[in-house]
Amino acid sequence: MLIVLFGGFITWALYVCAFSLVLVREGQNFTTFDLLLIVCLLGFSYHSFKYWFIPIWNLPEHRVIKAPMTFISFTEEHADIEMYRDRDRHQLTRVTRFKGICPICSSNVILRDGKTDQRVPLVGRCVESPFAHVYSFDRILMTGKIFK
Repeated sequence: MLIVLFGGFITWALYVCAFSLVLVREGQNFTTFDLLLIVCLLGFSYHSFKYWFIPIWNLPEHRVIKAPMTFISFTEEHADIEMYRDRDRHQLTRVTRFKGICPICSSNVILRDGKTDQRVPLVGRCVESPFAHVYSFDRILMTGKIFK
């Protein structure tokens, strides 16, 4: 996991260096196109940091996170990344999907981001009624209780 995290960071740094070398041309003026490229670089860097680096960085603390879109196939709707220890106490990380059945409406319950009133990073949300049917999530017991 550290190889993926720091490899992505090093790749981003090399990209910024190469990008800077392309923009620095001797004897030429700074153009509007150069400004557009810098804004695009800043936007790409912001989205990479927010939606890729921060979730992976939070994985050891949260133990389960929603997988960034770069980790899953285009045909997949959602997936989760779980970090756990096996019987020999080895730290393992896997891409998985946690899914259950809503006891109220019999629809699927999938993990989604918790809102500020839940105070947990991930909660189970019913597909049919994602704001009314919200459940806690215990990764070890694979159970949850409804939030009031």
